[in-house]
Amino acid sequence: MGTGKTWFTALLPSENGFKLIGSVKTGRWEVRVFDFGSSGEFLGEKALAEGIALTAGLWCEKLVLAGYRGENFWVRVGKRGITLGEGTATSMFATRDRILVGGELEGNAVIVELPGGGEVVGRRKPWENGSVEVLGEGVALGVREGERIEMVIAFL
Repeated sequence: MGTGKTWFTALLPSENGFKLIGSVKTGRWEVRVFDFGSSGEFLGEKALAEGIALTAGLWCEKLVLAGYRGENFWVRVGKRGITLGEGTATSMFATRDRILVGGELEGNAVIVELPGGGEVVGRRKPWENGSVEVLGEGVALGVREGERIEMVIAFL
């Protein structure tokens, strides 16, 4: 959900309440966390990173953000940022030992695999000319563009 200058991404549990993750444009885009207490009282906010987070979640006690920074596919696991080429990270699916991040990279559908340390260990291109959303381990949905746009379900 966005308002033009603010894009809300996720509502996540925290020790004392919950966190709202969003991207705010104040001259440039930055990802911010808004903390709320268990009764919904606002506790404060802080900037997390430059860029836009289109998805966010908790994994192995780390905050994971995925989206784009400038025009680049961007993922942040804890404090470690990973920027790949031109594109956008739009979905993620966490397992016990890795995160799969889907999106579009340099015009092609891509799934990036990140283990617990946060470094890229694998990159799959399920199809060219499109984008992909990771729905689960081994299942993805997306679009492939060509003479016509096709919806694609992939079992990886």
